[in-house]
Amino acid sequence: MAVYVSTKHAVEGYSESLDHEVREHGVRILLVEPGPINTPFDANMVQADTPMPVYAQRRRTFEDVMAEAVRETPRPA
Repeated sequence: MAVYVSTKHAVEGYSESLDHEVREHGVRILLVEPGPINTPFDANMVQADTPMPVYAQRRRTFEDVMAEAVRETPRPA
């Protein structure tokens, strides 16, 4: 989950910084962060080649939470 959350935070930070840099040129940056959408996100998550056993329970919890969140959300259409 840390990788997912940290990459979202990185995009947000980059967008805010870029907005400040280009604002003086009349350009604004807008970041749209939609809520969950029913996509195959959970099925496309990359798994580690050699997962560390110490994280097995947290990994299962994250996978279960993501699968449930995706199931209960609207389709993209």
